[in-house]
Amino acid sequence: MEVNKTRCLDCGHENRWSSYKWAYTPERQEHNRENREECPKCRSRNVKNHEDAETMGPYGAVAGLIVGKKAERE
Repeated sequence: MEVNKTRCLDCGHENRWSSYKWAYTPERQEHNRENREECPKCRSRNVKNHEDAETMGPYGAVAGLIVGKKAERE
């Protein structure tokens, strides 16, 4: 599971949700689609992906490790 955030551009609600990394069933695909495209508060489809330190942290940590290992070899 991965942490994601979306912000509704109509009501301002920030939805923090966990997505299935491997959405190989219709239920998981629907869960990811619904949270990615719809505000749970007002049901608006006017939402935008919201990336911050919490959602991007794991990717930054991995990138730091890769860069660190590369620098050690040089």
